[in-house]
Amino acid sequence: MLAPAAHAEPPTDRPLTGARYTASLAAAVEFWHATPPCEVRFYAATDAELTQWIGAGTAGGVRGVQQGDECPVWVGPEYDTASVVNRVMVCTIVTHETGHLLGYEHSSDPASVMWPALARATWPCAQRFVPRGMGAWWRETYGAEWATRPAS
Repeated sequence: MLAPAAHAEPPTDRPLTGARYTASLAAAVEFWHATPPCEVRFYAATDAELTQWIGAGTAGGVRGVQQGDECPVWVGPEYDTASVVNRVMVCTIVTHETGHLLGYEHSSDPASVMWPALARATWPCAQRFVPRGMGAWWRETYGAEWATRPAS
């Protein structure tokens, strides 16, 4: 979600690093067939910080206006644990926020990755991050088919 200018942004003293974020950014770039025009860096923000900054509960956010060559992306702490579900969630959040960095606004289509809330039907990263043989489990557990790139 794009941050309103009136709110202070979350801090950048809690960088997130690791394979999950690197792989998620690669999946987002592949999804959009485009690379953001800046260096994307990931930071942790508490639910309270994200709520104050965005103005509502959210999973992640980006700065509306980038400074220099850096584009910070903040991710909520509940997604910073290792699990199949969190890999899919983080990838989907990063795909959504990368859409904002590329200029996309929120969509009114609940089947779009740019829908303003995490919706299971829009998880475009399940096929990439759910281990081979677990697809049936994913669909049974979450009731969602794997999505494809949304129509623009």
